[in-house]
Amino acid sequence: MRFSKNDFCSFTIALLICATLLTQPSKTQAQADTMPQFQLIILNQDWHDLQLGYKYITAQPNLNAADKSNPLFTIGLAEIESYDWTWQAITLTPDATTRLIDVLPISDKDGVRSLINLKESLGWGNPLENALYIQSFVVMVNDEMLYGGIFLDPMS
Repeated sequence: MRFSKNDFCSFTIALLICATLLTQPSKTQAQADTMPQFQLIILNQDWHDLQLGYKYITAQPNLNAADKSNPLFTIGLAEIESYDWTWQAITLTPDATTRLIDVLPISDKDGVRSLINLKESLGWGNPLENALYIQSFVVMVNDEMLYGGIFLDPMS
């Protein structure tokens, strides 16, 4: 089988186009090379403020609609020292921990304040845990909310 000069030129052009396409990263490769933007946003509103209740059907839409533009604190990848999947525990860097403690309000809501006082009198918990109690949060990746909830006591 003989190839004409036109066939050879067409084949060469097709080969060059294929080579060019193969050297271009696909959308998924480009996305994989970009680190996702992770944020755990601690909202200014708590369980009471957002009227979250005890059911997903109520809580999730309220968390989704919550004001995320003025958070109490935002935790990004740079603020996380380690993460333990088994315990679902995030350890913040010392600097991030200090900054978080500085912005956390002391709850003045009667029920919450009474519970915190009881826990402190029994030697339970710690100031950070007590200040975060029932504070709401959302987890965002690339500006999309994945889930949200409130901070509660660790499982005993």
